[in-house]
Formats: sequence, C-alpha cells, structure tokens
Amino acid sequence: MPLFPFLSQHQEQSARLLKQRSSLLKRHAVESTTLRSIEQRVLTHWYAMVSAHNMGESVSDDEWLALITPLFDAKLNSAAGIDWLKTVFNSTDKNAVDIDKVAIVVQLIPEAFQSDSYEKLMDSVEHNRGLLFRWASLLGCSLSQECINRSIHSDDPIERASALRYAVYQSSVPVSFFTDKTNHQLSRNRPDELADWFHGALLRNAPAAVEQILQTVSEIPTNAGQYELIRLLALSSDEKCLPVLRQYCETEPDKGPWLLALHGLPTAIELLIDLLNQPTVAHSAVQAWRWLTAQPLPFADIQEQIKSVKQTNIQLPHEANQQAAKKWWYAQKANWSNNMAMWQGKPRTAELLKQEYSNYRGRITQDLWDMKLLTSRIVSHEPAQLRISYFEQCQSAVTSSFIGETA
Repeated sequence: MPLFPFLSQHQEQSARLLKQRSSLLKRHAVESTTLRSIEQRVLTHWYAMVSAHNMGESVSDDEWLALITPLFDAKLNSAAGIDWLKTVFNSTDKNAVDIDKVAIVVQLIPEAFQSDSYEKLMDSVEHNRGLLFRWASLLGCSLSQECINRSIHSDDPIERASALRYAVYQSSVPVSFFTDKTNHQLSRNRPDELADWFHGALLRNAPAAVEQILQTVSEIPTNAGQYELIRLLALSSDEKCLPVLRQYCETEPDKGPWLLALHGLPTAIELLIDLLNQPTVAHSAVQAWRWLTAQPLPFADIQEQIKSVKQTNIQLPHEANQQAAKKWWYAQKANWSNNMAMWQGKPRTAELLKQEYSNYRGRITQDLWDMKLLTSRIVSHEPAQLRISYFEQCQSAVTSSFIGETA
C-alpha cells in the first residue's frame, strides 16, 4: 500500500478549491471566513503533495507541485521566496511558468515573499515589473521613491500604471507628487490612470482635490472611462458631487447606485429612494440600500398592495417599494446627521470600516479600504489577507490525518 494513498485526491481537491476561490473573488462581496477556509485547505493539500514528493512517492506531473516545492522545502523563508521569484521572472523559457499560478502562490503565502530585498528583485527583472509593483502592495514591501519615479516614466503602460497605483497607498510619497501638473501630463490620455493622481491627492487631503476631479469629469466623454474618477467623488462624501452621481446613475444604472452608497450622506439615501421608481436602476438601488442602511429595502404592507391592485392606477412593485422606503426614511431621518457619512446604518469610523474590510473579500475590498483611509486620514497600503504562516498548521493537519483527505 502506498505511503500516501490519498495523494491523487489532494491534487484534485486543491484544483477544485482554487477554481472555487477564483469564482468567489469575482463577486462583489463574499465573506472573508469563506475565502480563508478555502485558502487554508488549499495550503494543506499543497503541503501533503510536497510531503509525498519528498518522501519518494510517485507524483504525476503537476505544475503546482513544481512551483510550491522549493517554498515549502524552505519552510516559507522569505529569502528563499525572493530567490524563487527571481528564478521565475528571469527564466529564459517564458512559457515554462504560468504567471497566473505564480500570482496565486504569492496571494496565498505572502509571508514567503516579505523581504527587504524585494526592491533588489525588481532591479534584476526586465519584464512584468508592473506585476511586481502590484505584489509589492499586497506584501507591504517598501520601495524607494527612485524606484517609483523610474517606473512612472516607463514606456510600458502596465508598469507605469502599477507603479502609480502602488504610490497612491504609500505614506512616504508626498502630496506634491500627486498634485504636480507635469506628472498629470503623463496620463493625459488615460482617464483611469489620471484618476490615480487625483486618488493620491484626495487621500492626502490636498486642497481643491474634489473641485479638480469635478472639472476633469466634465471634460471627459461619458464613454471614456469616467468610473474611477466618479468613484473618487463618491468616496469624498462631498455634497456638491451628488448631481454628478445622480446623472451617472442614469447613464450607468448598474454601477451608479453603488457609488451613492459609497457617498453615504443622508441626501444620497434620498437619491436612492428617487431611483426606486425607475425600472432600469431599481435593482441596483435595492442592493446599494442594504450596504448603506444595513436594512433590507422595506416592502409595502401586503394589504396595501392588494388594495392598490384593485385600483385603476395599479402600483408596480418597485413603486410600492419606494413608498415604503420613504416611510422608513422619514421615521429614521432624525437619527442621521446631515454632515456625517454613514455605512451599514452607522456613522463611518476608521474602526468600523477596518472591521468591514476584514469581513469581506471580492471587488468590494478596495472601496472599503479607501473609505477607511479617507475616514482616518492616514495613508497606508492594504494589509495582506493572510498575515500568519500556515506552515505549522499545514504540517499539523497533514500529520494528524496521515495525509488523509482534509477537504
């Protein structure tokens, strides 16, 4: 009987779990506990595969095994992790390594790459530097201003955009870097990239940042990538941005109501209520309502709906919802401060938003982190979702089950 009788199951289960993880991360929001459970199980399966390989078991060709064995053998040592990345990126055979798989390894085991020598790695790499900048943010690695400046002026648009996005969340980068008009010229034909310059300025409380974003939005055609700029207006929670957000709800009904939830002022709730009688926007407004108020959208009393059906002027369901929402809002309005942005029915505080960030994964995470930074006025990169090493936990799980199925 083979020493590791369930090895094929570990390979199959890890592949299945990674596919499930990828699908969940594409959602708007998913509970962090769900993702953490999946990721820990993947790492346990990986550890079992590496253990089987190192103890002489015959393991079928597996790309994951080839990738992770050096890291697990080094007990996730960061120096070994940096050397591993250097080997991957400087491979002469560019088709030998699936860079998407490398990215997943970095995301699942960030502690294996957190090293002071990360910038030296970047200096030794010619290709995919944009990807390395994105990972630097994930890993919390500090890069020098010289390194950032060099890539900001790169001819590679991906490297340039990634370096700028990295700089946005680094407290060491001064506000003057983001307000420098000559820097803005580097992104004059790229609205999404231009938004990052304003993003950095807004996080650092630059004077007139909101006014400059409003002016830029007015100068850009609606189909030319306005979303990131308008998202910044929503995050600012500035009253004068609401007309732009209202208009955006009409042109982009799937995205606009969410931005009203990010805005958070009581007047944003009133705009959401107005949108409930518009069929194209109503569904998205219902979703935004829950995030902003922590309440399901109130439905009209069933008896009132029955009565309305008997009338000649029949109320459609979304119209009934609007009347119920107005009734709820009039009862709650006195509890909401006109000048205080809200989230989940509570005044926004850095502590609340930090907790919300830890509760969810998916597309929502950047919005939650930005709200937290704008509330605290302290610039910092997003923390890695997995900060503790799972090496000992994997070892314990595998040993106790003698490489049995743990999924």
